[in-house]
This record gives sequence, structure tokens and C-alpha cells, in this order.
Amino acid sequence: MQSFAKPHREPDFKDCFSGANAYPEKSAKELAELALASSPFWFRVMFAMRQKLANIVGLRTKTDQGENPGVSFLLSLPELENTETAYEAGLADKHLDFTIRLEKTADRVNLMTQIWFNNFWGKIYLKFVLPFHNMIVSHWVKKLGRIQ
Repeated sequence: MQSFAKPHREPDFKDCFSGANAYPEKSAKELAELALASSPFWFRVMFAMRQKLANIVGLRTKTDQGENPGVSFLLSLPELENTETAYEAGLADKHLDFTIRLEKTADRVNLMTQIWFNNFWGKIYLKFVLPFHNMIVSHWVKKLGRIQ
């Protein structure tokens, strides 16, 4: 199993998306899994393209992608915390390190991302993916506010 430790400095980028929690009985990790499982088709297509391009520039990828590569990749990240109310996972890479964290209360959910740049290419990568990041994370948070 891979391991990951956050850098010992403030992140270069961080964000937080908040919304209602329609599933108060679920743990933070179960909420993360539920959100990721709701990923739309466009996310799967974009993530598959990311994986192909990532091989070219030396980013981490997984070879066994299954039916939903973005979900399987994110759920396979090394865990930093897994409690009833908080789930955090992250990954160190050549260009950037990142974590994704879900915190929950009975009625709210927060989904946070932190990024530490390791070089110029990490900054370029974030500028390219940030609009899509914002779309997918806001989608995940909205899904957690609706009972399916």
C-alpha cells in the first residue's frame, strides 16, 4: 500500500465546497464513496484523457481503471484520516501533492482540496484542470444534499 504525508508547509492552493447532508447516518468515507459514485459521464471521459496525458508528463496513474476510472483512482489514494466525521486521502507526485478531505455533520458536508506545488508544471496543471475541478466537486456536494 502506498503512503503519503502532507508537506510541512501551508498549501499553495485550497478550496472548500459546502452543502446539505441528506445522509447523516453515513460515515464520512461512505459519503465520499457516494459522491464519487455519482460522477457524470463527462467526468469519466475527462479523467480517462487525464490518465493518458499524465503518462506523457510523468504523473501517477493506475493501469486497472475498471468501469469508472476517476472513482477507482480517487478511492485508492492513501488514507490520511478515516473517522465517522472526517475522511482524507492524498497523493504525492512529481508536479504536485494533494489531499481531498470530506468532513460531515448531521446536516452539512464540506469537501476540501489542498494542493502543494512541487514545480512549475504543477501550477500549469492546476490552471488547466481548475474549471473542471470546480464543476465536479460542486456536483459531488450537490449530490450529497439529495436523497437518491
